[in-house]
Amino acid sequence: MNSTSSSSIRSAATAAAPACEQQQQQLQQQQQHQQHQERQQQDEQHKDRHQSHEQQQQQQQQVQEKQQQQRNQQLQQQDVQEKQQHQQQHKQRQQQQQQQQQQQQQQQQQQQD
Repeated sequence: MNSTSSSSIRSAATAAAPACEQQQQQLQQQQQHQQHQERQQQDEQHKDRHQSHEQQQQQQQQVQEKQQQQRNQQLQQQDVQEKQQHQQQHKQRQQQQQQQQQQQQQQQQQQQD
């Protein structure tokens, strides 16, 4: 029984790692996507140069607000990721301690036998 539980603990620890990497990849993709959007928005601003000055200012304000919102979202996601990573590291440490305890118990049982 001891050996099966320790192997399932090990697989749980390894399963946690790729999820972390996946999140980082998603964040990178979002950043690239945001840069692309910013470029598009700048292009649109160039096209709109001949529009009235007031409209242009309004548009720029909207664009800046949008970009600010996107940045805030990314910062929140990074915070969440960091928290999750800390939790996973903590879990892995706990699991390693459990494994060590189990191994000690097994050794004691063998000695008693």
